[in-house]
Amino acid sequence: MRVGRYVQKFGRIPKELRFLLRQYVDNLRETLARDRDQGLLEAVVVDRLGRALSPRGAGGHAIRALGARALTRMQTAVQTGAAARLLSVAAVITLAVGLRVLDLNRIGFNSDEAVYSGQAGALIGDSAMGEFFSVFRAHPLLLQVLLGGLFSIVGISDLAARLFVTFFFGVGSIALTYLLASRLYGHRIGIVAAAIMAVLPYHVLVSRQVLLDSPLTFFVLLAMWFTARGIDDRSGRWLVWAALSAGLATATKETGVLLLPIIGAFLLASGAWRRLPAGRLAQGLVLFALLVAPYPLSRLLLAPHNGSSYLLWQISRPPNHEADYFLRVLMDFGGIVFLGLALLGLIRLVTRYEGKGNALILLWTVVFMSFFQIWPTKLFPYLMPVIPALCIGAAIGLDACAGWFAAAVSAWRRLQWPLARSFVALMSIALAIYLGVASLSIVRNGPEARGQPFQFDVEVHDFAGGREFGLWAKEHTPPDARFLTIGPSIGNVLRFYGHRESVALSVSPDPRYRNPAYVPVPNPDLWFRENGLHYIVWDFYSAERSVFYNASLMRYARKYGGAVVYAVYEEPDGTLATATGAPPQGVTPRVVVYDAVGGDPLVEIAPISESMTTRGEANFDLNLSFTGSVLGP
Repeated sequence: MRVGRYVQKFGRIPKELRFLLRQYVDNLRETLARDRDQGLLEAVVVDRLGRALSPRGAGGHAIRALGARALTRMQTAVQTGAAARLLSVAAVITLAVGLRVLDLNRIGFNSDEAVYSGQAGALIGDSAMGEFFSVFRAHPLLLQVLLGGLFSIVGISDLAARLFVTFFFGVGSIALTYLLASRLYGHRIGIVAAAIMAVLPYHVLVSRQVLLDSPLTFFVLLAMWFTARGIDDRSGRWLVWAALSAGLATATKETGVLLLPIIGAFLLASGAWRRLPAGRLAQGLVLFALLVAPYPLSRLLLAPHNGSSYLLWQISRPPNHEADYFLRVLMDFGGIVFLGLALLGLIRLVTRYEGKGNALILLWTVVFMSFFQIWPTKLFPYLMPVIPALCIGAAIGLDACAGWFAAAVSAWRRLQWPLARSFVALMSIALAIYLGVASLSIVRNGPEARGQPFQFDVEVHDFAGGREFGLWAKEHTPPDARFLTIGPSIGNVLRFYGHRESVALSVSPDPRYRNPAYVPVPNPDLWFRENGLHYIVWDFYSAERSVFYNASLMRYARKYGGAVVYAVYEEPDGTLATATGAPPQGVTPRVVVYDAVGGDPLVEIAPISESMTTRGEANFDLNLSFTGSVLGP
């Protein structure tokens, strides 16, 4: 009767329903009383909680019922191991977050980070960013649009951009790796693959930066997960979601289009295409086209010449590394153990390992790796979309080693699989510690601190001191000041932080070998004589990459009486410091700024004349040998 009176306060309901509710509460009261007599803790806790909240009303009965159900589910989770699985995933995610946010803002943006964030600022109408960064450059704009939305809320911030990319795409990719691997091969493979990826130095280094490769990897993983979900599904709805993810990947970076042949080949190889409705296939392709088409169409209609210039530059760029570049990257930022386990796992997928997703993982790895190997331009972050597949392969390789270990102890048959599971756990922990220590060293000391048995010239963007230089230029130079640099990379950092223009010696006058966003300097002497250049900037990153242009820059600094007015240097303990003049002895200079207009930064500055960009090549002394200090007169 109490239930009936309670319910009638909120409106009359049918008599039959009131009878059922009353019967349910009475049965629940009897069950709780019986369980309490038996000494069950759950019943006592739920009963007392319900009495405390509503001793006489039906609300107490409802709360007791909900509490009993929740405790039952918790008990079931503990008994089935779901709680342990959840805790292991939470531990891996926590480890991944810690490695990726530690000292995240210690060093400012590198060149690519500055460009993408500058484009995002231009998209939301920021006047300073719009002046120095063109919205349309070499890649699609999905990440820039997302960053623009973030900047419109919190303001333009390098830390906010890094946190967004790191958490959402970097750590999110680790979670998706677990979901994909556990769906295809079970929890053990999933958690090991996610743990390896969480501490892998390569992934830690790249996912901490605002680069297109992190969101590309996230959407690639999302497409793979939807494809795996649709293996046994006949409705085709998961294929549509996979096409949506492939479209988002391509709208982030052009290489996302490789997902189409991967998914298509997998559907053909597995025979799943026979079970899929033709309408679903058409929906997926249309959805993909709708997501991808806006960027090329906007380039074609709004800036056809600019778009063709970027296309010409991309396809005519000469090879910048040897054919074994990516192998050296994996050796240096993954290690021989990781690479060996990944290779073993991929071989097992081909030969013996049972799983419906084997073809998907193999196609994923082969297609992306083949494209990156064939494409002449090879850059450090390019491997990011393949890393999850390699981590899954490494987990499978470790599992295969566990199987061989179990077979080797056949004398203790009952202990085989317990020993094998212990072997997997111990080896995974050891590998995670090994990789985690290496990742921590990179986070604290930079990529150059990575110590391996093999040392290679691996290109890693490191612009320590660039942010400090840009902020100094913004505060201490006139708005129309123009800087001469070795390469264009430090100029992008200057534009983002300092809102100042720059030109670079290494930019080719030939449009086939020049990024259209950069202005060549065919005759630097003319620029100086017509007061078109006012500061000369030496930076460690560009000088290390080009001895010739480093020597050329220093020749101009000596020729025009450049005086050091600002420097950023690295102390022996790794901390950055600044000086309003030459850096002290015994430190590593990162950025050095020379005043090339007589030491007065406030003189009237002349605009760039047409003759500066149309006259002949610079008369460089090709026999110049530069062996002195970067600060030498």
